[in-house]
This record gives sequence, C-alpha cells and structure tokens, in this order.
Amino acid sequence: MVGGYERNHPDVYPEVTLSPAGLLQPLPIPFQVWEDISMDSNGGLPEAQGLDTILVVVNCLPKYSHFMGLSHPYTAKDVASLYVKEIIEFWSELFRQARTKLKYSSAYHPQTVCQTEQNSQHKVDILIKCQNMPEFESSWELAADIKLNFPDFHLEHKVVGLAGNIIGDEAYKGDAELERGRLRLGIGLEGVRYLEKAVFKFDYGQLKLVFHALEERKQVIDNAPHLCNALPCMTPCFDWFEVVYYWIGLKMYDLIAGARLLHLSRFYSTEESVELFPTLAKEGKGRRLRGTVVYYDGQMNDARLNVGLACTAALAGATVLNHAEVVSLLKDDIGERIIGAQIRDTLTGKEFDTYAKVIVNAAGPFCDSIRKMADKNARDMICPSSGVHIILPDYYSPEGMGLIVPKTKDGRVVFMLPWLGRTVAGTTDSNTTITFLPEPHEDEIQFILDAISDYLNVKVRRTDVLSAWSGIRPLAMNPSAKNTESISRDHVVCEDLPGLITITGGKWTTYRSMAEDAVDAAIKSGKLTPTSGCVTNNLHIVGGEGWDPASFTVLTQQYMRMKISYKGKVVPGVMDTASAKHLSHAYGTLAERVAAIAQEKQGSQTFIAMCCLCLYLCLVQMLSDKRLLMVEVGPAVKREHRMRRRRRTTSRVRGREEGENALDRERKEGSISKMFCKQALKDECLGKRLAHGYPFLEAEVAYCARHEYCESAIDFIARRSRLAFLDTDAAGRALPRVIQILAAEHKWDKSRQKQELQKAKEFLETFKSSKNAQFHDGKHN
Repeated sequence: MVGGYERNHPDVYPEVTLSPAGLLQPLPIPFQVWEDISMDSNGGLPEAQGLDTILVVVNCLPKYSHFMGLSHPYTAKDVASLYVKEIIEFWSELFRQARTKLKYSSAYHPQTVCQTEQNSQHKVDILIKCQNMPEFESSWELAADIKLNFPDFHLEHKVVGLAGNIIGDEAYKGDAELERGRLRLGIGLEGVRYLEKAVFKFDYGQLKLVFHALEERKQVIDNAPHLCNALPCMTPCFDWFEVVYYWIGLKMYDLIAGARLLHLSRFYSTEESVELFPTLAKEGKGRRLRGTVVYYDGQMNDARLNVGLACTAALAGATVLNHAEVVSLLKDDIGERIIGAQIRDTLTGKEFDTYAKVIVNAAGPFCDSIRKMADKNARDMICPSSGVHIILPDYYSPEGMGLIVPKTKDGRVVFMLPWLGRTVAGTTDSNTTITFLPEPHEDEIQFILDAISDYLNVKVRRTDVLSAWSGIRPLAMNPSAKNTESISRDHVVCEDLPGLITITGGKWTTYRSMAEDAVDAAIKSGKLTPTSGCVTNNLHIVGGEGWDPASFTVLTQQYMRMKISYKGKVVPGVMDTASAKHLSHAYGTLAERVAAIAQEKQGSQTFIAMCCLCLYLCLVQMLSDKRLLMVEVGPAVKREHRMRRRRRTTSRVRGREEGENALDRERKEGSISKMFCKQALKDECLGKRLAHGYPFLEAEVAYCARHEYCESAIDFIARRSRLAFLDTDAAGRALPRVIQILAAEHKWDKSRQKQELQKAKEFLETFKSSKNAQFHDGKHN
C-alpha cells in the first residue's frame, strides 16, 4: 500500500507550471537558529487515527525539523492553530529573548523551499521503509514524529553534539573579567623560567606546562590567522652572563618546541640591535649594551578573537546572549543539584529562568561570586592580581619588533610591543580587589615609564600616554587543596556542587584546551552522551577559513569609501591600504561585507525618507505658484548671485526691499532642503574614518550592530574595536558619530542616545590618558 505512495500521489511533488516572475530574490544568510523557517505539507497518506497529512516545519540554519499531523480537508486557520499549539507556545519565548524575526518563504525563494522539500523526501523515505510493518497503517504518525537534526560544525560543547547557551554580561567580555589588553600568545621568556625550574628543581609539571602552551599557541594562530601573528621580541643584555644565559635558554626552548616553533631565536650584536630597534639605548647608568637575544612569540587582537568565538559558536547552533547577568542559581526539589539559573537582561531589566543539565561557570575573577550563589560557605579560589598597561605613540617602538625585559632591577617584567599602530607598554603585577571597572593608579603608570626609560634613548614623557588601563588576572587556587601556598597560572576545573562546573585561571594561549577540559567535566557531571569527539583543534574561527595575508589588496582594488565632503557632497574615496589591511585583519574573509557597507551610497530608509521630504517641499512651492527651487547639496551662493543679476536686468522697477525679502525666503527654504539632504547622506554614507589617525571606519559600527551583537557604544569602542584602549581622547571624539549610527540601526530614541553618551563618557574616565590624569610631580614632563 505504501510502496506505491509516490506513484499514486503526484500531488506531493506537483509539476511546476508557473511562469517565471523575474529574478530570484536571495534570502539573507541566517546567523541564529530559528531566525529563518520554512513550511511544507504532504497529504493523501493512509488515514491513521483520523490524520492523513503531515505538516513539515524546518529551521533553516541547523535543518532541525518538526513533523505534525493534520486531517484533510483543513483550512489556514487549522494550520495556524496547530503551529501555535505545537511550536509557537514553546518557541515564542525564545524568539522574544533572542530578538529574532520570522521571514516568510515563497516559491521564488528556491534555496529555502528546497530545504523543506528535502526533509519531505526524508519523510517519504521513512514511510517507504516502514511499509512492511504490520502496524504501520495505524501508526505512521510515530514515524513522522522523528526529528531530523543534521550535523553541523560545532564549537567546544557543540562539536561533541551537546546543546548549550552562552550567557555573558557586558557583551561577552567584561573589562575586568579577563585581563584587559592581554596581547601575547605563548610563554616566551616565561618559558625559559619554567625550563629553569624544570631543570634545576626536577619539576616535570613545569616542563609539561611549556609543552602544552607551545601546542595551544600553534593551534590558536592556525585557527585564527587573521587575528594572530608571530612577533619577534628583543631582550637586551648588559653583561655577557645574560647573553649566555638567555641564548642557551632560548635554544633549549627552540629544541623543545620542535614543529610548533614559530621561528628560530638568535643573537644580535649591539650595532645590529640598534638598527632593528632604533630607540634602544646603547648605554646608560654605568652599563653598556652587549647585544640582544631575539625570539618569536605570538600576538593577537584579543577583542576580535573573543567576538569571533561567540559568532562561531552561534553559527554552530549555540544560543548566545550578551548583556545578561546571573541573579541566582536554581536547584532541584531536594536542593542537591543545580538545574538552572535566573538571568537578568541588563538592557531591559527583565528576568527569566533557563534550565540545563550542567552549568559551566567561566566568570573569570567573578567566579567566586557565582560559586557562593550555590554554597555560601564555598572557599575562595581566586587570588586577583592587577596588571596595568599604557599606550604610547608608534615612534617608541618599530613596527615589527617588540622589547621585553624579563627581570628589571626590582624583579618585574617590562615590555614594549607594537600593537594596532601604537606602542603598548607594561606591566605591573600587584594584589588588588575585584571591581568591575578597575582603574590604574598614577604610581603604577610612573613605574612603567621609569622602567622603559632605562632602556630607551628617547625622552619618555607622561604627556605621551594616549591611554592607560588596568585589568585583573584571575590567578587560581584549587579549593580542594589542603593548603593555599601554591597559586597557579594554569587553569583549574572543579565541581563544588553537582551540576555546577567552575573553570578559572589559565591564559588566552590555552583557552581552547580550557574549554575542552570544562566540557569533559560537564559530560561526566551530567552523564551526557556526546555524538562526536572534540574537533576544535582544527576549527577555524569565523573569518579565518581561506584567509590570505594578501587579501587586503582585493579590498583596495575593488572597493571605495563613500564620504561626505566639507561642502556636503557625496564623493568616492579610495580604499587606502591602511584601512584595507585593518579590515582584512579584523574581519578576515568577512571584510568584504564591511567594505560593501562603506561603499554604499543610497538605499537606506533614512535616505529615501529625506529625499521624499525634499521633493515634498518642492511640490509645495509648485502648488503655491512659486519658483521651483533646485535643491543643491552644498552652499547655494552661485545660484543666489544668478538670481540677483536676473532681477536687476529684468525688473529694476521692483523695490529693493521686496527683492531682498524674496531672496531671504528662498535662501531659508533652500537651506532647509539642503540640511535634510545632507543629513540623509550623512546617515547613509559610512566610508569615513571614525577618528583621525586610526583606520576604524563608520561602516564597522553598522556591521557590528547587524552581525556581531553590538548593543551599546561601549561595545564598539572597547569590545568590537580597541579605539578606547588605543586613544581615549580619540574615542571620546568619535562617540557622537558611533551613537548616531547605532541609533539608526537599533531605532534608539533621544533619551537612549543621551544615556549611551553618558555611560560611555564615564567608562572612558577610567582610562588615565595624559588629559584626564592627575599628576603634579613634574616627572616625565
């Protein structure tokens, strides 16, 4: 009976007889699950329990399908009621919280309909395979209840086939949650110290740490090639013992690294060193430079890597929610296991509950506060350490060489590294208290300036500090250890209460293995059944697949930047090399999307509305029997002069006062039209730079708002770009334009814009640049 189903029911796949209606309209690529869905139905099935039709609803991103039964004949109301009953009641809350939209398909969107038809074919295959089942005729709805979940690529918990949510306050990366400005990958000269402990103290754990860090560093650079790169770092040696010590240590480091080595280390003489690092001092304070040892470490754009991880997880099917905080943890009826959490949306203030078999606490320095929600008597496992960094002009260090002093006169580490077109210097390492927005103290800034001035031949000035910030390192202690003497820079995974896994400590270099360890602990705790093993070793971060260092040339040659001239006219500008390189390294293979936004000239709703308003003003003038004014974008001086000359030659009888009044009226009306047109073009043309001297484009703000969950001005200047960290004053000058673009994207009212400006200014005040710093000792002036 079922074997001839397809043959006897051609209505399942009817022949298409519609004439083409024009060009096919492509759908936007979905970036979230349940953002795009499609529907289809198959009728004429053998009747079972009064049902003879299957309604198919497909989630277009992960291909997750729902199959529901209907009885023929049915109406649109019946289909809508069934959809609401079976799907909407469950998913409506998810739609609201994820802020997604339903986009309807039609026959002229074949790439969507085919997904539904393909699932219908799978359903038919299931029915055919069940034709020999004696109970099939009355039980086909059991087969139709199978939900197809096609495998896709996963990130950490997704790669092992587990569902999960990512919930983070302040756009995934609170400024104190991870050390702000952690820019280096690997262990470099720290590895030499670890090797020293391994050799002289026979500590195999230190040697194992070196191997692990080297392996993970190589993986990060391979998986995010557009965001990470190898950077040569120079270590000055002022006596021959240091030369021998560091040279031997780094050669052992090269030997251990093996295939994971970036480049071989080597020794440079004094003359060669000064040629490579022109601001390096040859002598000073009774000592003379003997040479330098150069090794290679990794450098990254930490903000872009963090956002890339969130976007990659979202593409893999994870539910990602930023600007949300945990209010409390939910326990089962007997209070023995954590089964969920109460979440507050910090943008709207609304609270909701979410449930999971296992919750992973990865709140950085704030993880103790989450642990104490489950157990008030839980022992602290975080020993917070403060690290301060400052930003100096680019001339302090050459573009392709860093300077690292592993041990200053007081035993601290000091470095100067080229970073995003400027020089970052640091760092301090001192005990601190945990705050959400830590601020650097002036004495810490002065310490860094004092330390680097001992190694440079240029005058180090406090007024050169473009930005200064402080971050918190979450150094971890194992709460189950018998003593707290050993504070580890490695990560710690523990389960204080069933259902709550805590992971903390570690460093950016080993983030991938940290996540893998946390997922392994979650699988064990929740007795989960993964469908595959972890494959993040070779999983590219979004934008990294197929990226090439020379890809910026495509942007330079094929795209322009549409800008507004000082006269108010739209003029095409070249996509300069600096901007193209910045886009390529920040967004990888997705850089062309940003460049396309920068090249757009018209088409936005704002532009169309403004143009309609201008036409309306002209129409009003025509209906009132007045001269039609040609609206110009820019000053109307020439037009006014022509009108003056015409009046003088054709009608000198008219009084001067009447002519001047008419001219003033026309000038006023023309200026209003000009203002509307200029505003429309300003809202649409986003090819201009946000701040002078920096490659960040206005188009990036729109792109991040549309595709990277950018929900506030602080999100962009600090967490999508690093403008606030590079130059606090430049970020302040760019704020009004950033807020204007975000307001257009998110439909903010004036009150919200004013609130965003106030919050951003308060945020920037925590960065101690030369203009907002308090110093009166006259040092480094």
